[in-house]
Amino acid sequence: MAENNSYNKITTDGDTILVIGPDEARLCVQSCLLQAASKVFKAMFGPHYKEGQRSGLNGSKKEIPLPEDDVGAMTIICAVIHHRNDIIPGEMSSSEVLKISVVADKYDCKVALKHAIHQWLDHRNVVSLKDLTELMTAAYLLDEAQAFSAITYTIIMEHTGSYLSFAQDQIDFGVPWELFCK
Repeated sequence: MAENNSYNKITTDGDTILVIGPDEARLCVQSCLLQAASKVFKAMFGPHYKEGQRSGLNGSKKEIPLPEDDVGAMTIICAVIHHRNDIIPGEMSSSEVLKISVVADKYDCKVALKHAIHQWLDHRNVVSLKDLTELMTAAYLLDEAQAFSAITYTIIMEHTGSYLSFAQDQIDFGVPWELFCK
């Protein structure tokens, strides 16, 4: 397959193209940085997985398909890992933070995102129950116990009305219901 040079560059000297999502967005990255940030990426790029075996023809970049992942979330995660703060948005919606947390959980790169996560989970100006729920779920997926506790406390203190409707509206939001029943 001929190399398609139409991709977003996280780094100018990348050796790998991540082909992300159903639209096959292309993201140029440095595989060694991803491997250092994630055991999952380390295994994926290693010799025992087919992704690690894929090398480009004639020195072209390796292509790694990630068809189930969110392009925006993977781009931000890779930007953090590659120290590209210039392309990370200053503010993000709670739904964007949740998408990032799902991808970060999948690739186990939470430690590499730790400092950015604290800013993303800041809920002081969040008033919407939906937004708080998304941030709570993100905190849970990112193993951020203090943020999870603070956000759930805010939900408990600020939510007016029945929690039954809350449960019906948020049937599968990523946090096991057993946590609320202990």
